[in-house]
Amino acid sequence: MANRLDKLIGYISPARGARRASARLAMNHLGGMQSQVSSHRAARRNRLTDDWLTSRGSADADILNDLPNIRMRSREVVKNTGLGEGLIGSLADTLVGTGIRPQSTIDHQELGISEEDARSIGSSMERAFRRWVPFADAHGRCLSFWALEKLITRSWLESGDVFLHPTFLDREGKGSRPRTYSFALEAIEADRVCTPHGRAGNDDTGNEIRDGVEIDSRGTPVAYWVRASHPGDIMISGLAKHDRGTFKRVPAWTESGRPGMIHIFEPLRVGQTRGIPLLAPILVDIHQLDEYLMNELTVKRVLSCIGLIVENPELADGSVIGTYESEDGSETGPGSRNTKFKPGMVFEGQRGQKLSAFNPARDDQTFDPFVMVMLRRIACGAKTTYEFLTKDFSKSNFANGKLSETHLWKTLSSDQRFLGGSMVTPSYMFVAEESYLRNEYALPEQLTPLSSLDWFAATTHAPGRSYMQPEKEIPAIGDAIEIGVSNRAIACGERGLDWETVARQQAREQALDKSLGIQRGPIPVRATNDRDDDEARGVA
Repeated sequence: MANRLDKLIGYISPARGARRASARLAMNHLGGMQSQVSSHRAARRNRLTDDWLTSRGSADADILNDLPNIRMRSREVVKNTGLGEGLIGSLADTLVGTGIRPQSTIDHQELGISEEDARSIGSSMERAFRRWVPFADAHGRCLSFWALEKLITRSWLESGDVFLHPTFLDREGKGSRPRTYSFALEAIEADRVCTPHGRAGNDDTGNEIRDGVEIDSRGTPVAYWVRASHPGDIMISGLAKHDRGTFKRVPAWTESGRPGMIHIFEPLRVGQTRGIPLLAPILVDIHQLDEYLMNELTVKRVLSCIGLIVENPELADGSVIGTYESEDGSETGPGSRNTKFKPGMVFEGQRGQKLSAFNPARDDQTFDPFVMVMLRRIACGAKTTYEFLTKDFSKSNFANGKLSETHLWKTLSSDQRFLGGSMVTPSYMFVAEESYLRNEYALPEQLTPLSSLDWFAATTHAPGRSYMQPEKEIPAIGDAIEIGVSNRAIACGERGLDWETVARQQAREQALDKSLGIQRGPIPVRATNDRDDDEARGVA
């Protein structure tokens, strides 16, 4: 479209005006072509994508404002839907099981000690950790470390993140049970870590506070602001009124370089300060599916109660069947606004009324396919499988079940390693250090735990998956060890076992058998194939 300057030039010099108009049309056409042939089709804007809203916000800008509502909805779904509780509960049970355990991996060469000394010191540290396990909970609720692991895992999955405050308590008890060690873990729910009202930063340090996490100019967490009580306690009469504005600043690291606060969350973007619940991408799907199922259940209940409808051609006022309550509470005649349905109901007709069947048309054939699609969509969003989500193994054969389990354990193994490094390893370090300071084991004089973190080197063993086809899997493990691509430590670790514990137990059992004169032969193994298993289970 020509502007005033173009019109003026065209009036003075029609030839030059024509050239300018031709050039402008060419530029407009080129710009239109560029918008249509963008290098990325996903970036194009047209009538099909005009309602696609996007954001250029940072990780915190996209998350923190919506996080409280997402967290509340996640808890509501877990609390009130079988699908949400089943998913979070099953994941916690599978990830933690009987406990993610530490195992010392002291490198004797790095520390300049003998391998025997390294093994002895590592065994002492593991023994101290086992003695500490029953007293891990700082709240005195008699939660063992294994129970605390499961609680923390559930809170992490459900709320997006959770906090553990390493603290030291009186060993003598003073009104509570005596403790083996002073060290304990105080679990803090995500809601208690928040920014004090009216404060966006720390005036003393110049740092910024983002949803309770104080970060420096590089975005590194340096402290956490913990509310004295849970914000939700205000809903209970008389609680939390005295400490609504009371906060405690907990440094991220102590002066000795030990963790002052353990923040357990899985960042999904660079610069992310707080975690987001696992169910966040599928909350709407779970809620809508649950509402749909409840509506279908209501319809089925009504259909099971009503068999006949009384039609009254003489009534034209829109009255409905049943009875209504008058002002004095008595029931009279038809026209109830709130009809109560019960199984086997029969409505008494009046003069001029007739009976007709009550059978509203519903397309039940689409119910199962729609629910299946939604369940698979939810399973994908939760990084799990349909079988794990629904506990329905009737729709897959043995081979597909093995493939599903293998894919699932790739994700779960990563999460187990994450939990081991975030929660188990720091706890093991604290206990091992306190045990040394209490002279429960000795170290070479030239080195102390304070001089090198290599003393606390440890790996974690999580509960492993069970055998699906032991007659094939066990010989395959033996073959892998035989040709040198695996070893007993790896094989036992994959099943959540400590190979040294297994070896010692085998030695004890063999010694006992020998003393009792018992001779055991090899256990016979029946060879099968996948097809035999599927036929036995009736799966085509």
